[in-house]
Amino acid sequence: MAWGKDVKIQKGRFTDWCKKHGFGGPTLECVRKALSVSKKSNDKSLRGMALFALRAKQGWKKTVRKP
Repeated sequence: MAWGKDVKIQKGRFTDWCKKHGFGGPTLECVRKALSVSKKSNDKSLRGMALFALRAKQGWKKTVRKP
C-alpha cells in the first residue's frame, strides 16, 4: 500500500508534546510518560509517536522472541 499524496506528516509533534510536558525532548522518561498517558486516555496517535521514538532511540533493533 502506497502513501497517497494527501497524507501529511507533521514533523516534531512528539518533541513538541515532550517539551510541553516538561521534558527536554523525546527522552526515555518522556516516552514512558506518553505511553502511560495514552493508555489512560486511549490516544492511539500519542502511543504511536511514543513507540516510534522508542524504536528510533533503540536503533531499530527487532525484538526476537525465544520459543
